[in-house]
Amino acid sequence: MAPTASADCVGYGSEDERVDTARDRAALVALGTTTAIENYPRPLSGGAAVSVFTFSIDTGIQGVAAGDTVKIAAAQGSSVSRTFEMGQRYFLAPSTSDRDSTFGVDLAKLAPYSDGACSPTSPLDELSSTFTEQWPDSSAVSPTADPSPSAVPTLADGSDGNGGRNLAIGAVVAVVLVGGIGTALIVRRRL
Repeated sequence: MAPTASADCVGYGSEDERVDTARDRAALVALGTTTAIENYPRPLSGGAAVSVFTFSIDTGIQGVAAGDTVKIAAAQGSSVSRTFEMGQRYFLAPSTSDRDSTFGVDLAKLAPYSDGACSPTSPLDELSSTFTEQWPDSSAVSPTADPSPSAVPTLADGSDGNGGRNLAIGAVVAVVLVGGIGTALIVRRRL
């Protein structure tokens, strides 16, 4: 059963929808094989147990190149938890890691990427036989984005998904700077 079928999320109506969502929202998109699994128990202070999965990328589609190694953290113990099997090949579409308040764990300390069952990620053997044929030769693929944990994925509309907060913050900073300079000039004239 595909992870999205048993999770508390909508899932994908088609493989095209899965790929479009991955390209629009994921920090990287690739085909890769699980090569290692590290398990971290639930912290005594609370939160969730976490598994960190290491992948060898054989086809980089977006944000990563063939031959790269990628670590993906996944909180465990909920209906949207993601697990991966050793040696299995996956279509990967994780997000960047950050402090996940849902699970109470700072996933970024463990891996630059995180994944859950509601993402477009899926075992390749659960997708159609023609799915991998749509990707170019893996040896010719180059990264199209910064795969570091600080990378901000760009959505299809060109935004960074923050609802214009960066523009508002920039405007506030500009006003404060202009006000500070103006105040300094007035104080300087009085002296």
